[in-house]
Amino acid sequence: MQKKNATREELLKNKKDTNLSDKEQQIENDKDVGENKEAKKKEISKMSVEAKLWFGPYLHIITSRPKDADQLLTNFLEKSSFFRYADMCFGNGLVTSQVEVWRGRKKMIIPTFNQKILNSYTDALQKHSKRFVSDVEKSYDGNSIQLLPKIWKHSLDGFCETFADIDADLVVGQDQYLTNVRRFEELVLERCLKPWLYPNFTFKHSPLGKETTKLSENIWPFVTQLMNLKKMTLCDNSDDDLKKKRHLNHLFSLLAEKYMEEEDVAAELQNMILASTETTSYSSGFTFLALAMHPEIQKNVQNELDSIFGTSDRDITLEDVINMEYLERVIKESLRLFPSVPFVMRNIDKTIEIDSHVFPAGADIVVAIMNIHMRPDLWPDPWKFDPDRFLPEEAEKRHRCAFMPFGHGSRVCAGVKIAMTMMKITLSTLLRKYDVKPVLYKSLKEIQLDYAVFMMPKDECQVVLEKRKK
Repeated sequence: MQKKNATREELLKNKKDTNLSDKEQQIENDKDVGENKEAKKKEISKMSVEAKLWFGPYLHIITSRPKDADQLLTNFLEKSSFFRYADMCFGNGLVTSQVEVWRGRKKMIIPTFNQKILNSYTDALQKHSKRFVSDVEKSYDGNSIQLLPKIWKHSLDGFCETFADIDADLVVGQDQYLTNVRRFEELVLERCLKPWLYPNFTFKHSPLGKETTKLSENIWPFVTQLMNLKKMTLCDNSDDDLKKKRHLNHLFSLLAEKYMEEEDVAAELQNMILASTETTSYSSGFTFLALAMHPEIQKNVQNELDSIFGTSDRDITLEDVINMEYLERVIKESLRLFPSVPFVMRNIDKTIEIDSHVFPAGADIVVAIMNIHMRPDLWPDPWKFDPDRFLPEEAEKRHRCAFMPFGHGSRVCAGVKIAMTMMKITLSTLLRKYDVKPVLYKSLKEIQLDYAVFMMPKDECQVVLEKRKK
């Protein structure tokens, strides 16, 4: 008996179905499935269609197709013309430099990312993660607390003791340096969105330009301080091969051999500070927020930590870090949803056509990493927080550019492994002692974002902490 409220289409379909043989019915069903697949393809393609925007005289083409990302980021290595607006803060370092500088510098600097050298950082990173937790405990009053400023500050201290091979207790001015850097990055973005400030003459005499110049003058003395501290201790590492190859030690050896000038060393140091500490701090913050909203996943992380450490409060070893497999999947899922670098930009010097999409010479290409990470054809139910997406058998099914929070191609971040180690140590040190609870948000979609050069949670990772009951 047919329902009274059945639609006309349903009635016609039911009538048609009763007049079909089983074989004919199967053919009709297959046809419907095929039509649904085509409809879904069209729906997905809407997300992939390039947007073309003019910022002043500069054409920007935005793409969220993994195939485009693969070819463009592999074949074109020149950073966008907008990167020159960050020179006053970043200098001409490995991350931001033009391709002719980058090629030579990469060969000289990449030895500092030898895995043995990076592995030697574990103890120092653990030390400063414990200081982070201690700092949180001293200032926590039982209400909500913003974790992000403390994560970044202690991450910077960890950098000083690892990459720079300096006693972090001798360094001063960290908080003001970080405040100045973030404000500078906001001004860079503001200039990018105001084409009338592109000419240097106009910018220099504008209020924005004057503030930017003042910030730059306040930022570089912190870098100079680190270099001066390093000069005082260079001879201490003469018999330690691993220490001699730590980042700043190696840069000073290149300076001594006249492969680099002192301003080049300063630029590389500044690039590495921001690329290693700012991005990992923001990513750790997003991960804490995601875990706060997913207590069952947080419990899984803590169960893994308990299986590694038991009831002991001993320090983390490199082997422990390697064994944090579930935590690594959690971090990757957080990076999928909230990459600290939500897009990458390249300037292309010749016209290229990919599947009838033309990218003209001279254009700046914007690869929308965040959009790719949210495509439902690559990530079903994309807003669902599911660390098991990164099980090996699941990851191998996806396009190699479906997940690229650290970029792709030759200019991919060189510090992917040490970044993961830093985040694991920071997250695990707090989660071994505390449960993290949400304050402002009930779902991931509600998280408000703030973007300058990097993307961060606008609330600076505001959470409530509860002492764990083991």
